[in-house]
Amino acid sequence: MSVVLDDITFAHLYAPAGVLHGFQALTEPADVCYRIDREYAPGEDLSVRYDDPDLAIQWPIPVECVSLRT
Repeated sequence: MSVVLDDITFAHLYAPAGVLHGFQALTEPADVCYRIDREYAPGEDLSVRYDDPDLAIQWPIPVECVSLRT
């Protein structure tokens, strides 16, 4: 599923705990804001490659930059 979030409609997306999510900025600059339901614990993070063949994510525009976060 994909949803475009912008500064015109100000729509929000709720991703419940345990649901994998990612984003691609379609403009420059772009602001991203997360809200979580507990104190952030980096050791609980899980990363999945943007180009994982099992997920076959169809990104809206070509991927040019990927966060260094692992």
